[in-house]
Amino acid sequence: MPLLITSTPHLHSSTMHFLSSLLRLTILAGLLVVVSVDASPIPASIPQGHDSASTIKKPCPSACPLIYKPVCAKNKYGEKRTFSNSCALGVYNCEHPKDSFSAIFETACEEKPGCL
Repeated sequence: MPLLITSTPHLHSSTMHFLSSLLRLTILAGLLVVVSVDASPIPASIPQGHDSASTIKKPCPSACPLIYKPVCAKNKYGEKRTFSNSCALGVYNCEHPKDSFSAIFETACEEKPGCL
């Protein structure tokens, strides 16, 4: 008597379910890769004469501790200014790179007589 091989509907259904799930996972993984590559903040190419550090500007800090520990600082023109703390000095320098100040004393700057 010849051997007759038949497929069982249960096996066919579970195989189709597995393949369908595998296809969904593959599509989802592909979308995640596309989204993660597309959301990258790094430019596709860096212009000649620039390095990556000068092309990508990091955001300046926006909050400093509310601790008054004055710092006297001076800019390249010799102007002195008191900052509430070293963090505030750093934020100012980050936001004003062309008019940066360097700390010279860990106290408030002397005020000139007659000035408010």
